[in-house]
Amino acid sequence: MATVRKHDGEPQTLEVFEIEFDEGDWEAMSPDPERFFRELLEPDYKVNGICIDTRNAGRLARDELVATSFVRLVHISGGPFDSYYVWPELPM
Repeated sequence: MATVRKHDGEPQTLEVFEIEFDEGDWEAMSPDPERFFRELLEPDYKVNGICIDTRNAGRLARDELVATSFVRLVHISGGPFDSYYVWPELPM
């Protein structure tokens, strides 16, 4: 069985970005959400990676998210995941 160990790494800070979507943004994001977010954020914000919850990716593919007018991205600063952005499934 797998073993879980807590890693005491560098401190990290989380910031939450709320991105309002205009008409057509869902369709523009659908083929490649990572590229869509990267183009939206850069060059104003450093982007080392974007992690998208698989449930969001599935809902996006099935056009189940278009009723929402915004997306929340969580930005991680510091540590090994510095400048990673996460699109979590659960509302915050």
